[in-house]
Amino acid sequence: MRADDPSPGRILLYQFGAVVLLLAAAFGTFVAWLAWALDENPTGRSWDVAQLVIAVGGLASTVGMVNFAFQRRWRAAAIALATSVLLYAVWAVLFDAAVHGGWGRPGSLLASALLGG
Repeated sequence: MRADDPSPGRILLYQFGAVVLLLAAAFGTFVAWLAWALDENPTGRSWDVAQLVIAVGGLASTVGMVNFAFQRRWRAAAIALATSVLLYAVWAVLFDAAVHGGWGRPGSLLASALLGG
Protein backbone atom coordinates (compact mmCIF):
# COMPACT_ATOMS: atom_id res chain seq x y z
CA MET A 1 0.00 0.00 0.00
CA ARG A 2 1.38 3.38 -1.03
CA ALA A 3 1.38 6.34 1.32
CA ASP A 4 -1.12 8.28 -0.82
CA ASP A 5 -3.58 5.37 -1.13
CA PRO A 6 -7.01 5.73 0.49
CA SER A 7 -8.02 3.41 3.30
CA PRO A 8 -8.84 -0.22 2.36
CA GLY A 9 -12.57 0.44 2.87
CA ARG A 10 -12.48 3.39 0.48
CA ILE A 11 -10.54 1.38 -2.08
CA LEU A 12 -13.29 -1.26 -2.09
CA LEU A 13 -15.92 1.47 -2.36
CA TYR A 14 -14.12 3.08 -5.33
CA GLN A 15 -13.69 -0.27 -7.06
CA PHE A 16 -17.33 -1.24 -6.46
CA GLY A 17 -18.43 2.15 -7.79
CA ALA A 18 -16.27 1.67 -10.88
CA VAL A 19 -17.92 -1.70 -11.58
CA VAL A 20 -21.41 -0.20 -11.12
CA LEU A 21 -20.51 2.57 -13.59
CA LEU A 22 -19.25 -0.08 -16.01
CA LEU A 23 -22.62 -1.83 -15.83
CA ALA A 24 -24.39 1.48 -16.46
CA ALA A 25 -22.11 2.20 -19.44
CA ALA A 26 -22.76 -1.28 -20.83
CA PHE A 27 -26.51 -0.67 -20.50
CA GLY A 28 -26.19 2.73 -22.23
CA THR A 29 -24.25 1.15 -25.07
CA PHE A 30 -26.89 -1.57 -25.34
CA VAL A 31 -29.61 1.11 -25.59
CA ALA A 32 -27.63 2.89 -28.34
CA TRP A 33 -27.17 -0.40 -30.21
CA LEU A 34 -30.87 -1.18 -29.81
CA ALA A 35 -31.81 2.23 -31.26
CA TRP A 36 -29.52 1.56 -34.21
CA ALA A 37 -30.69 -2.03 -34.76
CA LEU A 38 -34.42 -1.35 -34.51
CA ASP A 39 -34.60 1.94 -36.42
CA GLU A 40 -37.24 1.69 -39.13
CA ASN A 41 -36.50 5.13 -40.56
CA PRO A 42 -33.37 4.98 -42.75
CA THR A 43 -33.24 8.78 -43.04
CA GLY A 44 -32.58 9.08 -39.30
CA ARG A 45 -29.75 6.55 -39.33
CA SER A 46 -26.98 9.13 -38.91
CA TRP A 47 -28.23 10.00 -35.39
CA ASP A 48 -28.26 6.35 -34.41
CA VAL A 49 -24.80 5.65 -35.82
CA ALA A 50 -23.32 8.68 -34.06
CA GLN A 51 -24.97 7.63 -30.79
CA LEU A 52 -23.61 4.11 -31.12
CA VAL A 53 -20.06 5.26 -31.88
CA ILE A 54 -20.04 7.68 -28.93
CA ALA A 55 -21.55 5.10 -26.58
CA VAL A 56 -18.90 2.53 -27.56
CA GLY A 57 -16.22 5.16 -26.92
CA GLY A 58 -17.77 5.86 -23.52
CA LEU A 59 -17.84 2.15 -22.75
CA ALA A 60 -14.17 1.80 -23.70
CA SER A 61 -13.28 4.75 -21.48
CA THR A 62 -15.26 3.22 -18.61
CA VAL A 63 -13.46 -0.11 -19.05
CA GLY A 64 -10.20 1.83 -18.78
CA MET A 65 -11.48 3.53 -15.62
CA VAL A 66 -12.27 0.17 -14.01
CA ASN A 67 -8.86 -1.16 -15.00
CA PHE A 68 -7.12 1.89 -13.50
CA ALA A 69 -9.23 1.67 -10.32
CA PHE A 70 -8.22 -1.94 -9.76
CA GLN A 71 -4.58 -1.00 -10.38
CA ARG A 72 -5.04 1.84 -7.85
CA ARG A 73 -3.99 4.43 -10.41
CA TRP A 74 -6.42 7.03 -9.10
CA ARG A 75 -5.43 9.97 -11.30
CA ALA A 76 -5.73 7.91 -14.50
CA ALA A 77 -9.07 6.53 -13.25
CA ALA A 78 -10.34 10.07 -12.62
CA ILE A 79 -9.30 11.17 -16.13
CA ALA A 80 -11.02 8.14 -17.66
CA LEU A 81 -14.13 8.88 -15.58
CA ALA A 82 -14.20 12.50 -16.76
CA THR A 83 -13.81 11.32 -20.37
CA SER A 84 -16.68 8.86 -19.94
CA VAL A 85 -18.94 11.50 -18.41
CA LEU A 86 -18.18 13.88 -21.27
CA LEU A 87 -18.86 11.22 -23.91
CA TYR A 88 -22.14 10.16 -22.31
CA ALA A 89 -23.23 13.81 -22.02
CA VAL A 90 -22.67 14.16 -25.79
CA TRP A 91 -24.55 10.89 -26.28
CA ALA A 92 -27.49 12.26 -24.26
CA VAL A 93 -27.66 15.39 -26.43
CA LEU A 94 -27.62 13.27 -29.59
CA PHE A 95 -30.27 10.99 -28.12
CA ASP A 96 -32.46 14.02 -27.37
CA ALA A 97 -31.96 15.33 -30.89
CA ALA A 98 -32.85 11.97 -32.41
CA VAL A 99 -35.97 11.54 -30.28
CA HIS A 100 -37.27 15.07 -30.74
CA GLY A 101 -36.49 15.42 -34.43
CA GLY A 102 -33.31 17.45 -34.59
CA TRP A 103 -31.51 20.44 -33.18
CA GLY A 104 -33.93 23.26 -33.83
CA ARG A 105 -37.29 21.59 -33.30
CA PRO A 106 -39.56 22.72 -30.47
CA GLY A 107 -39.32 20.31 -27.54
CA SER A 108 -35.66 19.54 -28.08
CA LEU A 109 -33.55 19.92 -24.96
CA LEU A 110 -30.90 21.73 -26.98
CA ALA A 111 -33.45 24.06 -28.52
CA SER A 112 -34.85 24.79 -25.08
CA ALA A 113 -31.42 25.52 -23.66
CA LEU A 114 -30.18 27.66 -26.53
CA LEU A 115 -33.34 29.25 -27.87
CA GLY A 116 -35.48 29.38 -24.76
CA GLY A 117 -38.17 27.34 -26.51
